[in-house]
Amino acid sequence: MTEPDRSSPVLIQIRHLTKTFPGGIQAIDSLDLRIRTGEFVALIGPSGCGKSTLLRLIAGLDLPTQGQIDCELKNRSDIAYVFQDAHLLPWRKVLGNVALPLELLGVDRSYRDQQSRQILDQVGLGQLHERYPAQLSGGQRMRVSLARAMVTQPRLLLLDEPFAALDEITPATTRRMVKSDLARTTDDGIVRHTFDPRSRLSGGSGDCLFSPSCEDSFGC
Repeated sequence: MTEPDRSSPVLIQIRHLTKTFPGGIQAIDSLDLRIRTGEFVALIGPSGCGKSTLLRLIAGLDLPTQGQIDCELKNRSDIAYVFQDAHLLPWRKVLGNVALPLELLGVDRSYRDQQSRQILDQVGLGQLHERYPAQLSGGQRMRVSLARAMVTQPRLLLLDEPFAALDEITPATTRRMVKSDLARTTDDGIVRHTFDPRSRLSGGSGDCLFSPSCEDSFGC
């Protein structure tokens, strides 16, 4: 594991973050975490300990109960989120699914198709751009989802355990395939969560360990 550069600018500063759901279920309790530019951070812990909740809070998809998240990225298009499920549009071909974020940003069609083809080549699916999601394997659909997140060249990429539903061999192969491409297309940082320390992206510069009770975090 490479050591993080402590001189790098802070990308995300989390202070005393608490998230409590209705019924008194506390997912995160007074979490402090600093993520620097250029870091690969893995959130490690068992299912249900608040890892996905933290990613949603960082992405702005939910609001904390207490505490604050200071993020240097002010443009929402600078943050990309990859969910546990591919969430592809079944009526769109692979190329159309990958190009969707650029289409929503108003990017010219010729340019967005060019960028989408390039990203698909990087994740090993360049020859499948005319297929529909139903014609792909589970691993291929997840790679399309990754390509869709990477196509905007986000500065921060949040991975909500996109390999969890795959067998042991497929996610390992997919991680090796996409790691260098993630680094090339993401300028500032990558944050992902996993319940298995063996499954994190190799070369990570920081790990954050979550306890089963969600009442403590350490090793950040």
